[in-house]
Amino acid sequence: MPTESVESDIPSADPRTDSRVWPWAAPLALVLGLALTLLVWQTTRLQAQAAAQLQFNRLADHMRIDLQARLDLLRRTTRGGAAFYSTSPKVDDDLFRDYVRALNLPLHQPGVIGLGYATWKPRSDMAALQRRMAAEGMTDFHVHPTSSGSHVSAILYLEPLTVANKRAIGYDMSTNPVRRAAMQSARDSGEAALSGVVELVQDQPQQPVTTPSSSRAKPEQPDQPRTPARPGFLLYMPVYHHGQSRATPAERSAALRGWVYMPVRAQDLIDNLPSGQGMGTDFTLRVHDLGSHGGGLLYSGPQAMRPGAFQETLMLDFSGRRWALHFASLPAFERAQRSITPPIILASGLALTLLLGAVLDLLRRGQERAQRKALRMTQDLRRSDMAMRDSLKQKDLLLQEIHHRVKNNLQVVHSLLDLQADTIADGETLTRLRDAQARVRAMALIHQVLYQSHDFAQVDFGNYLELLLGELRQTLGHERIQVSSEVQPVTLDLKTAIPCGLLTSEAVSNAFKHAFPQGREGLIHVRLSHTEAGVELSVADNGVGLAPGWKDKATLGMRLIELLAEQCGGKLAIHTGVGTRIVVLLPQSPGKTIHPA
Repeated sequence: MPTESVESDIPSADPRTDSRVWPWAAPLALVLGLALTLLVWQTTRLQAQAAAQLQFNRLADHMRIDLQARLDLLRRTTRGGAAFYSTSPKVDDDLFRDYVRALNLPLHQPGVIGLGYATWKPRSDMAALQRRMAAEGMTDFHVHPTSSGSHVSAILYLEPLTVANKRAIGYDMSTNPVRRAAMQSARDSGEAALSGVVELVQDQPQQPVTTPSSSRAKPEQPDQPRTPARPGFLLYMPVYHHGQSRATPAERSAALRGWVYMPVRAQDLIDNLPSGQGMGTDFTLRVHDLGSHGGGLLYSGPQAMRPGAFQETLMLDFSGRRWALHFASLPAFERAQRSITPPIILASGLALTLLLGAVLDLLRRGQERAQRKALRMTQDLRRSDMAMRDSLKQKDLLLQEIHHRVKNNLQVVHSLLDLQADTIADGETLTRLRDAQARVRAMALIHQVLYQSHDFAQVDFGNYLELLLGELRQTLGHERIQVSSEVQPVTLDLKTAIPCGLLTSEAVSNAFKHAFPQGREGLIHVRLSHTEAGVELSVADNGVGLAPGWKDKATLGMRLIELLAEQCGGKLAIHTGVGTRIVVLLPQSPGKTIHPA
């Protein structure tokens, strides 16, 4: 039986080639996982910051809108006061007081100190003005501070007339350059004008008063500007003489009668805005008048300005002034706007990345262990295969030697029988000896075919029949009897081939001896073919056929044929008449190996 190597069926397991990517899988997963985690974390963090910045911008914008609305209300109130003066030819203290009381400024407009009126008179009319004010009950009225200007803009009325507001009565606002610039702007434009940052007279330290003519300290020295302790501003609305032309700035200057004005304390105004509830908790604010000296700090929130995480600067333009509103977030707002999503994403991403890296590393280690084990098993299997192949080679050599020796021994027996036949004179004994010799030769041929084919399990039965018929022609042949064959390639196992070969030898020998008596010529035909039922082996002759009653007088040869057919598992059929035809059908079955050669 030939051996086949199974080495080609054994897979190669080399960790250096099969797991080239695995050593880099875990570090690559860690790098990619960290990169992706940081990218998502940074994206969500920026989105959260953008959302918080948007919320902060909304707070700042609401604050600016509320401040704009409050300033518009102040302007309307001042414009209403100017209209009141323009439509009244003579306004005294009592009439003005009633008008202002109806406005209820402390309730509706926090931060407003009052609503007042300042006249515009030549300095030569000051004596008459003092007599008029004394007639109205203001016996201590005097214009201050003294100046060398040709005109005076003295405050005549200021309501509500609190103790602090009384100190402003008679104050000549034209002596202060900041107030004077706003008053001139209102006069020339005919519209409301806002002053720069000033310290209100009401918030200045009180100066001792000696006599009306005594020199008083000016509330602000033009040549020595300073930052007000409590910054404020004033809103002016011009009042013109009724009936005079005001088409040009020069005509408006000539028709000027005075100003209705409103002193405002910036701190109180901004602190009481509706949107200022978050002031000092969510954000802080600084307001600068960009046109004022020294940066013009108008307002500073209750919390010191700090470099908050969120900042915004908005501009507000109103009545000729531009204010810069600087907003900065406070820790409370920053904590409230702090999103937990970015840290959760960061922590989750890091955890998943580390877990993935650990799993991949475990897989790599497991694969390396499996590959090392597979390599060891492959090596063991190769060693076992080599040992098995060596063993099979030795067995093949042994079987080959056995068949060779059996064939030689049978050949020796054949030769001995042949020598014995030379010493026998009795014809019947000689015939029996020749039959035995043919049977021995048939068995020897089987072993010869096995020995030559190197396949000790299967016999090429077609080739065997050709050799057997050739031997029988030489041993039994006569020129008058022809032997033909029609053989298809058939492979039988050894157990079936030996009895089939003996059966064929016996059938052909019987045909030679009994089918053609008295020198008759004839033909013996051997056929081996495949059919739907299996393999059919037939030996046919055109001789005299079997004698009547042959079944009851079975000869040794016929009994052997029956026994051999049964031994090879075939179905025997004998047809006689004109000639004899012996047929053996070898059916295909699980216990029998029959293959086309």
